[in-house]
Amino acid sequence: MNAADDLTVGDERRALVRHLLVHQIVVEPSVLRALHEHRDWLRSRFERVLGYRLQIERQYARLFKSPPASDTVQRRQMRRSPTQRRSGAAGVPFGRRDYALLFLVAAEAARYQQVLLSQLSRDVAVAAAEAGIACDWNVRVDRRSFAAALGWLTEFGMVDEVDTAGDFVDDADAEALLDINVELLRTLVPYPLRDGQSASAVVDQGPGTVPARLAVRRRIAEEPVVLRDLLPDAQRAWLRDEQRRDADIEDFAGLPLEVRAEGVCAIDARRDCTDVRFPGDSRDSNTAHAAILCLDELINDCAPSDRPTPLVELPHQAVPEALRRIATRNPAASLAGRVSDDLDGLVVDVAALLETCGLMVDIGDGQYALVAAAARYAPEESTAAADGRTVHPPQLFDIPGVAR
Repeated sequence: MNAADDLTVGDERRALVRHLLVHQIVVEPSVLRALHEHRDWLRSRFERVLGYRLQIERQYARLFKSPPASDTVQRRQMRRSPTQRRSGAAGVPFGRRDYALLFLVAAEAARYQQVLLSQLSRDVAVAAAEAGIACDWNVRVDRRSFAAALGWLTEFGMVDEVDTAGDFVDDADAEALLDINVELLRTLVPYPLRDGQSASAVVDQGPGTVPARLAVRRRIAEEPVVLRDLLPDAQRAWLRDEQRRDADIEDFAGLPLEVRAEGVCAIDARRDCTDVRFPGDSRDSNTAHAAILCLDELINDCAPSDRPTPLVELPHQAVPEALRRIATRNPAASLAGRVSDDLDGLVVDVAALLETCGLMVDIGDGQYALVAAAARYAPEESTAAADGRTVHPPQLFDIPGVAR
């Protein structure tokens, strides 16, 4: 094998690593073939670099991640499958109720190799009542949540609709014959469950305390930005003393690291290891459009700090006030209409998006702190410099009051 072949193999392996970091359940035949080809390397490297277990079978692959730390940046929300007919509102994030119904549907479906939709819906209704969850298939919103759960399981190959008659969202009497992939379905929960076990006990059933090197690598791979001052002592010490000499994440996933005094982030230059794109295409997302404009306002509002800090606490009600100013300057824009009609809802959506992207932290009581890395997204007017000067774009952690 020559150097070009080595490069090709390495690139393919790193692409598979990035795919698995975003898609922990894989059923696509083409991806599975590639995973099987590199299965030994992938298994050993995931275990060594991140401490994750990778299971590769003939019909599926499953990456078992450990539960996130309590102080980890908000995890991504699953979205209702856009490809399934009974999946409810396509692209809408799962809420608490949707997650509850998803696992009730999965638990009941795992009892069968094949089952009618009507039987499964009855079983789920009984299980929901036993769990103290109100569930009435005569109510459309409940049927939509059930359909969203079933659509998600179908998208990942755990359920297959053999025959259908009607749409459950529109008609509670709709029927379908469902084939159940019990083996794959049971991989949803990474640990064995016991009767009477609480949800917190299931989460705590993980591998427990992990070495600082694994914990920091996981954060770098999973979180948008890792701020040194917000890490536990052991992880902060490892990041300070060892990270610059640790090339495992870069070699393993092909994600170049930007390391600064304030922290570190992995750069997804290929755009294939990012689950939430920000700002994305603002033409398709009013929330992303509002968020990027809001960031500009908030950065300008930040008063210089007396000392370097990874966070800048914003004044109370800073986010709604920023959105009001934007709407006032652009009264004809669609954003202005939403500010007028649903400012509270827009604030929640904008803040949630910025938190998910690691650019803002909720510090309680309607207040937020802006993460220094947010300055990278500040809009900047560009002009052609006649004197040949080079104007560098904002870098990570560049924000008023934060030292480089």
